[in-house]
Amino acid sequence: MAFKPSKARTHTEEAEELDLTPYMNFVMILIPVIMASSEYTKLAMIPIDLPSTGGGASTTIDEQAGEPPPKLSLAVSITSQGFTITSEKARLPIIPLKGTEYDYEALAEKLWDLKQQVRGQFEDENDIIIASAQDIQYEVIIKTMDATRVFMEDGTTPRNMFPNVSLSPGIT
Repeated sequence: MAFKPSKARTHTEEAEELDLTPYMNFVMILIPVIMASSEYTKLAMIPIDLPSTGGGASTTIDEQAGEPPPKLSLAVSITSQGFTITSEKARLPIIPLKGTEYDYEALAEKLWDLKQQVRGQFEDENDIIIASAQDIQYEVIIKTMDATRVFMEDGTTPRNMFPNVSLSPGIT
């Protein structure tokens, strides 16, 4: 006896067209939400003067007329032992490490005291040179630059110290 073929075997499904409308609605809502919640990158740039690679010496009119104006030539050297503050006029003691960390607060305090002493006496009283050994990490150099530029008087009032920062190619 022969059986009749089942309708389930012969039933063919027709391909339905994909409905992309809900997906497109979701994407259209998601794009503004992502844009509104994203944080745009803010670049904090510190203006610095890089060391020159040579060239001739420049002279100003004052230097040509006679005695050059007095210069402070303040520098902070960063070593594995701590900070050393130097100038043409004096060499201050080393600010040692505090444990294994650099003591940025002590550096800022000594520089603030020095800034108070030299205010109005030197042409380059707002300039500072930062020199570091080759094994010093970049983060230490940036934190040193921050400590030399602004002093927090009484912990709340920011005071400008040495905003003109120059980097030296190494410790001399």
